[in-house]
Parts: sequence; structure tokens; C-alpha cells
Amino acid sequence: MDFIATYRGRALIFVVGAALSIVYQIEKPYAWSIQETLVVNRNRDDVFTAATSEQWIAKFLPFVDSVHQVDESKPVAKNTLFISHFSIPIYGDIKNTFRVIDHSEGKVFRLFGSSPWLRPVLTVKTKQMGEKTEVTIIVTFWRNSMLFQATLAPFLWLAHQDSLRQSLLLLRIDLQD
Repeated sequence: MDFIATYRGRALIFVVGAALSIVYQIEKPYAWSIQETLVVNRNRDDVFTAATSEQWIAKFLPFVDSVHQVDESKPVAKNTLFISHFSIPIYGDIKNTFRVIDHSEGKVFRLFGSSPWLRPVLTVKTKQMGEKTEVTIIVTFWRNSMLFQATLAPFLWLAHQDSLRQSLLLLRIDLQD
């Protein structure tokens, strides 16, 4: 008799399928967040405006060449849409939509990406500390797959951590002018 046709075979297939679906649904999106902090001698509004400009958003996000706001006539607020572009030599241009999910002028700016593979979330936080301002950039790959968290996330974290650190050093140089 064929193993799959037996009750044990069906039970084994059911248990394996249930285990895979549970592993896929375990949510640990902060396990591989990348966070970098920078302190500069500027006021909070100047630092926030610079760090949330399209030029710097593109540098903070992984696998993004450029970013632009969909409706540039409106000020940035919650639910504002951005489009990112990433060019792969043989494949072509990849576009992703980002939505502002949290915005408090001068304090917090959070973008949520619609990429089906990575779902990046960019968070920019600023805090005034006397005459200095602390800016914190956090990049999280919002994937609820334990398989993603165990395989691709560590590689992305390692690859993008240095890139984010370099971007913050360039932001420091830009703000010192």
C-alpha cells in the first residue's frame, strides 16, 4: 500500500504542513533592525528637514537608487506616497511604493515599503539635546516569515549596516557646511 494513502502518511503530511505554516507565521520583525545614531551641532528642525529629504531617504533605504514624492505639491504628512527606483542591469528598473505611516514634524518620520520581498520600514527620529541634535535612523525588514528571519535577514542586516553608517557620516558632513 502506498505510504501517502495510509493514515500515517496523511497525518505526517498534515503535521509537516502545519509546522511549516506556523514557522511562516511567527512574527519577529525587530530581530534584524539596523539602527544608527548621529549627534550634530544643529537645531532639530534643520536636521529633520535634511534627514527626511528625498536625497537622504534614498541613501538610507536598502536597494534604492532614487526616491520622489508622488504629489510634490502637498506637504509631507501621514499617508503621503513616495516612489522608489532601483535599477538592475539585465532586469531593468524596479519601482516600489512607500507610504508615510507616522509623521510628526521635527520628531518622527516613518516610511513603510510595499516591496513584496523585503517590506522595508525606514524610521527617522530626532531629539534636541541642548544645542545638539540626536538623529536616529532605523531600518527594519518587516517580514513575518521565520524562514526569512533565519536566512536572508542576517545577510541584509550585515550588508546594509555599513551602508547606513556611511550615509550618516555623509549626512554629518552635509550638515556641517
